[in-house]
Amino acid sequence: MFRNQSDFGQKSVIYRPDIGQLGVRPFSQRLDHVKGHAMVIVSGWSAIAYWRTPPIICDASVLDGFTQPDEHPSGLKPQQTRLRSNASEATRLVYHHAYTDLIGVPLPIRVLSDSSGGMHQNPLVHPSRLGKSIPREFLHALGGGLYVASPTLALQQVARTVPQPKLISLIDEFCGLYAVHHPTRRERRVLDELVAAYRTSRHRGAPGAYACYNEHGRFETTHTDNSAEAWLPAFDRSGNPTNLWKRPPLIRTEQFVSNLEALRGRKGSSLSRRAGPLALDGSGSPLETCLALLLFLPEQYGGEGWPAPQLNRRIAFDPDARKLAGMGSCVGDMVWERPRAIIEVNGFEYHADRNGFFIQSGRTAALQSMGYVVLDVNYRQIADLDQFETMLSVFSDMLGFPLHTRTKTFLARREELHRLLMSGFRSRTGA
Repeated sequence: MFRNQSDFGQKSVIYRPDIGQLGVRPFSQRLDHVKGHAMVIVSGWSAIAYWRTPPIICDASVLDGFTQPDEHPSGLKPQQTRLRSNASEATRLVYHHAYTDLIGVPLPIRVLSDSSGGMHQNPLVHPSRLGKSIPREFLHALGGGLYVASPTLALQQVARTVPQPKLISLIDEFCGLYAVHHPTRRERRVLDELVAAYRTSRHRGAPGAYACYNEHGRFETTHTDNSAEAWLPAFDRSGNPTNLWKRPPLIRTEQFVSNLEALRGRKGSSLSRRAGPLALDGSGSPLETCLALLLFLPEQYGGEGWPAPQLNRRIAFDPDARKLAGMGSCVGDMVWERPRAIIEVNGFEYHADRNGFFIQSGRTAALQSMGYVVLDVNYRQIADLDQFETMLSVFSDMLGFPLHTRTKTFLARREELHRLLMSGFRSRTGA
């Protein structure tokens, strides 16, 4: 969907996350490890869930630990919410953070621990022994010896649990402008209140956290970090909340690939290093990620192998185009400069800004006057594989990108890739 340059206003800044500052969330207590205590690291899919949790939900903790067991919203029985006197260090730490930093992480929370004690599982935590030490730059401190695996480390830890295309799409999410957040029962109360407040402010014309990549490939946003103010919920066209949130990227693909070198030899290392170069910066929604991967991934994955597009790229209008559009620039979902082409991805969700789905004819005319081919695709055209194949043939003719030979082997790979990328899509996004 096109967005106006004016969406950024006068407060637009260049966002340049440094490797040492990736994913910094101001609400967390960044304390040093307490000497003599165990180091406990939230890891794997629990760490993924942490990085998907909007910081404002953690800020707005509604309960102080497990203080209301009879009305406990986590689904645990009252006796399961009491901290035993002989509880492990991992259990104690998770217990005290369950309604703050870790409120968006489903129970039981998976952790790595260097404790010399037992690794007993319980309804709150599933601990495993920490083997090879982890460099501190890949740990995000929550305080008192509790850490969370960094975005790079978390992605590598889950690499062996999903097919390669799903891993690439997950990296695209972390390097993109959205998060897919599945609410836990613990956070439901505060989330409902926050969404109601956001809906009210949106109807009053609140501008939101607009973001894009400029002509030089640098990220521009109204926010400089992943603070609570930088995250906004996405609503569908009926005004209902979805599982998507707008936010600045947690990490850039270049940084992700570079960071993997320091994690060589660990579980998931080879799979992550294979996936990293195929990830893209700047995706604005799961549907954009899905389409980009179907077009861009190599033939062995079932993709067309087309040149990689630039996602959410700003295009500056020339003087004549500016007269047609009535603005200085716009942002295209998927942009190629050779040939000059734009594909706009119109899903049922995510685009929660003031312009919604309405693309003014003046902007399209302005882009066409500059030599761009402007194409539109919607959710149904991507979700239905037959429709997608028909649409792809048209796009190939208009863009000049060749289609891969439709052999039996390739079609089987294409069908599997489509299934993997679209599986669970409706429940995730409200599409």
